[in-house]
Amino acid sequence: MLRRRKVWICLADGAHARIVTRADEDMEFSVPYSIVVEFDSRDAHRRSRDLGADRPGRTQESANAAHHAITPRTDPLRASKAEFIRLVARYLDEAGLRDDYDALCLVAPRLA
Repeated sequence: MLRRRKVWICLADGAHARIVTRADEDMEFSVPYSIVVEFDSRDAHRRSRDLGADRPGRTQESANAAHHAITPRTDPLRASKAEFIRLVARYLDEAGLRDDYDALCLVAPRLA
């Protein structure tokens, strides 16, 4: 008897991810897909200014007494989204090593 391929579909953005698979044909659900796992970022509904420090760090000009704010290298919201995506990717990598799925379909927008 041939084994049916197990295909996972990962629907993700920078704050939410859901991995689904086709429901077994012998199940009597009206929903054709079952949820394998869901991820939600704890920073999903926070603004960038709420994620960072109250004020950026300051530096002093060497030629005079002026102080300037130091611009952060990355936007805190963008960094939070990137960390969330790494978490989901790590889960998918580990599941692939365990042979939890035979094929993976990734549906996600480009990180902006």
